[in-house]
Amino acid sequence: MPVQRAVKVIIDTNILISYLIGKELQGFKSYIVSEKIKIVITDQLIEEIKLVTARQKLKKYFDQGSVSEFLALLLLISKKVKVKKIESLCRDPKDDFLLALAKESKSDFLITGDKDLLELKVYGKTKILRAKDFMERME
Repeated sequence: MPVQRAVKVIIDTNILISYLIGKELQGFKSYIVSEKIKIVITDQLIEEIKLVTARQKLKKYFDQGSVSEFLALLLLISKKVKVKKIESLCRDPKDDFLLALAKESKSDFLITGDKDLLELKVYGKTKILRAKDFMERME
């Protein structure tokens, strides 16, 4: 019986921050544990999480110790990819690194709540979906 390859998934910062604030990661946990998905990250994604969680209006939702633990866990369970070239592709230039990560890692999915990314629908072989739509596909 052939071994099924884990689906490579990039989870955008907005989804990860929601998880940190206390929302369930909408079923991602069971897919990670069962190795049905492999999260793909890059240094820019880690830095963006650090920057966003340090913002004054969000600091009240979590302490920096929780953020550090979360980042350590994310580094442990994820595949880290070095992005070599970031092209200007998205309406919001801050999202270009996610598209570069998708291309470099050959990820299957980019999960986001960002309208600028969602309107692209696909970038290369990477499908860009909301978390809810991704979960429906996985079921």
